[in-house]
Amino acid sequence: MDKIRTEVEPLPKGWVREVVIRKSGASAGKSDVYYYSPDGKKCRSKPQMAQYLPDDFDLENFDFRVGKYVDNGRRVKKRKDDFNFGKDFTLNGNKPSRQTKKARENIHVQVINNKDAEKEKTEEQKKKNLNRSTVAENDAKKRRAENLSQRCSKPKQLFWQRRLQHIKPVSEKNMQACPSSQLDKFIKDLLPGSNNQALLNSLWYSLFSNIKVAGQHASLNALRKHPTALCNADQPFTAPFTITDEILHDQEKKVEATRKKLTEAHELLQALEAEDEDLDDMEE
Repeated sequence: MDKIRTEVEPLPKGWVREVVIRKSGASAGKSDVYYYSPDGKKCRSKPQMAQYLPDDFDLENFDFRVGKYVDNGRRVKKRKDDFNFGKDFTLNGNKPSRQTKKARENIHVQVINNKDAEKEKTEEQKKKNLNRSTVAENDAKKRRAENLSQRCSKPKQLFWQRRLQHIKPVSEKNMQACPSSQLDKFIKDLLPGSNNQALLNSLWYSLFSNIKVAGQHASLNALRKHPTALCNADQPFTAPFTITDEILHDQEKKVEATRKKLTEAHELLQALEAEDEDLDDMEE
């Protein structure tokens, strides 16, 4: 764009008129007129110029585009695209008052606040989009890691339950081995040379790993002949079994009986403590 700057004689000293000629687009060849105050403030219309001119300066007959005063009887032909952006703040063609200036400043502040609010909304939306993309990337990384671990995980050794044979539960109070729990008869161990505690450990490991325990599908003789072909390394080395409703009812009865014994023992202990307190009171 070509810019032509000239001083404006009707205006106070220091005011400059700038004509900008457009070179591209549909409006090529047309020009835009701007005024600069001595402080360097850019004005696009007469109402804006009134903000930086003295209060007693009259712009009523001043032609904004030409940069000169015109006679009262002479009509100035306005271009269709020469909009007066300050017409809402003028009354009967007079110079804007202080109230209109204040109203214009309030509107300017409101526009700035609206821009700030829109900027905050866009920043919040960007943060949400960023968080969503981060969560999606993390999920994708987890899925890739899980797939990679499944592909590259070591195969389980045959008869891996043998490593659990010497592991026993220990009491935290006296650090002594706890008595081993006895399994029901329908859970039969198929691992040669195994013991009850090793079978318990393998069952606990399967339950801890969220593996559905079903046991081996081959018999002991078949496993001895072809262990590599018939052995299921993901299952404990027990005969196949299913938990029936009868087994569950039997376990519930055992739990109820154990709770009853504990309640009786607790009541007996409270009675003995009460007797001891009575005896102490009588001796005193």
